[in-house]
Amino acid sequence: MSKTARSLLRVWLPLAATLALASSAVYLGQNTQFLSARPTSTDNAANPLRITTSVAVWADIAAKIGGKRVVATAIVSKPGQDPHSYVATARDQLAVNQATVTIANGLDYDAFFSILTSAAPAKPQGHNLVIGCLPVCNQNPHVWYSFSQVAQAVPKIGRAIGASASQVANYGQRISKLESRARSLRTLSKGKSYLLTESFASYLLQDLGMTDATPVGFKAAVENEQDASPLVMSGIHDLLKLHKVSVLVTNAQTSNPQTLLLTTWAKAAGVPVLSWSELLPAHQSYLSWMSANLSDIEGVLK
Repeated sequence: MSKTARSLLRVWLPLAATLALASSAVYLGQNTQFLSARPTSTDNAANPLRITTSVAVWADIAAKIGGKRVVATAIVSKPGQDPHSYVATARDQLAVNQATVTIANGLDYDAFFSILTSAAPAKPQGHNLVIGCLPVCNQNPHVWYSFSQVAQAVPKIGRAIGASASQVANYGQRISKLESRARSLRTLSKGKSYLLTESFASYLLQDLGMTDATPVGFKAAVENEQDASPLVMSGIHDLLKLHKVSVLVTNAQTSNPQTLLLTTWAKAAGVPVLSWSELLPAHQSYLSWMSANLSDIEGVLK
């Protein structure tokens, strides 16, 4: 069974009980605080627009676009949580019920959230937004690692939350600066190769003109939540030892004996290792996070 299928089972089975509790959750009262969410906007307005998102990166972006007129919270609000296996609660259902706008990532990354929105009272058209991706994204759900995908999402989010044209344009310009910086870095990164322990950062690395040296067998093992074969691991060891990989990028939020071994091999061979976050790190904005990632790449490839 694939990782996606197992993830859906982990979401659907526990949510049967959650949805049964959802109707009683509304009786918690309209003043119940959404304790599991991480607020990304400090709004003093009397009636702020309430936005609930599946993951924190979209809450941060929506809050920055909407400014003081919105308060955005995320269900999966901590970097160490896994959206694939997240088990929603009745309180999560209440948060979705009370939101004016919901924002899902889509692409099977946050299946729990679509179940919550389906069980919530109907909202006006366009108020349950799914970011998705352009056809060229190959169904990789980590679209926030693609500046062009985020640039496409900004006006969609702006329309959903009723942001002004200037608010949308201002945030769009900040994304454009990241895109411009990435293009400038291509003179340094183009033609260099990378090895990823998971696919989450592939958009950014490909946009930098880098080549994916990760063996297909290793990718398949990760997708199926299995260990790669000794033959595949031996091949990766050779790639690192022979300096056929310019940088190893690992997921800061997940590790296993094999990824730790790859890190050990890379360091022994003098290959730079970057530990990047799959989800928005605590106490960072999307813009500062991605800017730091670009600085990391620039630093190791000089």
